[in-house]
Amino acid sequence: MVTWPAIIKYAGDHELVYVADAGEWDASVELDGYHFNSDDQLIDSSGAIFDLSNTVTLGQKSSEKEMGLDEVTELVRHHASELGNCCISKLIFPSIAEAVRGVAFIKDEH
Repeated sequence: MVTWPAIIKYAGDHELVYVADAGEWDASVELDGYHFNSDDQLIDSSGAIFDLSNTVTLGQKSSEKEMGLDEVTELVRHHASELGNCCISKLIFPSIAEAVRGVAFIKDEH
């Protein structure tokens, strides 16, 4: 089960997509008809990684492997850098959940 909020990490892309809750996930998948690559990941607020190949049920955790705070922080830093934000090395989060929530507040500076 996904611990919301969560982020989508597309394979080969540093930009992340923030998903606040299951309702937003369901609405987005239905409206946009996402087609995920087998390497795309949904990372929840606990660091669990989910398989996106079955978007109807959100699949299962892709493995017992989870991301730690340092790994999620690096994803968020890359995301901020991709959007043109500076001082990304100063992005520090006390928890994975805070790092995931941080994605919602990072704005495109271009």
